[in-house]
Amino acid sequence: MPKSALTIIGNGRVNEFQSECIVSEGFDPSTEARFPQFLKYNGLWDTGASHSAISDRVVEVLRLKPIGKSTVVHAAGQHLVDLFMINLVLPDSIAFPMITVSKLVLTGTDILIGMDIINQGDFAITHRNGNSKMSFAIPSSRDIDFAKENGFTLIISLDCGIKSVDLISYAKTLGIDFIVCDHHLPDEELPPAV
Repeated sequence: MPKSALTIIGNGRVNEFQSECIVSEGFDPSTEARFPQFLKYNGLWDTGASHSAISDRVVEVLRLKPIGKSTVVHAAGQHLVDLFMINLVLPDSIAFPMITVSKLVLTGTDILIGMDIINQGDFAITHRNGNSKMSFAIPSSRDIDFAKENGFTLIISLDCGIKSVDLISYAKTLGIDFIVCDHHLPDEELPPAV
């Protein structure tokens, strides 16, 4: 089943995939009337990182306050790092509110998108016809397959789904209805939700 939530295409073989990210201090968009400042940063997709991270620059510019500490284990050993709560928005308005990230020394990027984010959707990297391509779609089709295997006939998506035409079409072929509750602007084609 093809997906189109987020696709990045690189010419030739690429060593890394980066995308624009919008970041703010963590807050619950469904309950708070005042939204904090959102700023754009460059994000590096890293399947080798268990958790997502931010740079000193993000912490300083957004004036983030630490919410705790954690030990991070990496190739050079381990060390204690500060933890922060942020809201992260990827291209195509794929939003992750109130996620915990660590502050790390990052080179060439300000955001490290780790497996805590990547595992929430379908993620693929391919190389065909001389181009490398990374795709990320959320919600994952594995969630729809799980719903079918367990006899569910209705999925309600909150704050996402308005651009998930292929995913919701797939669910419909399995006899699963979708209700989409999403404040984002749709593309020209709406998903076949009920």
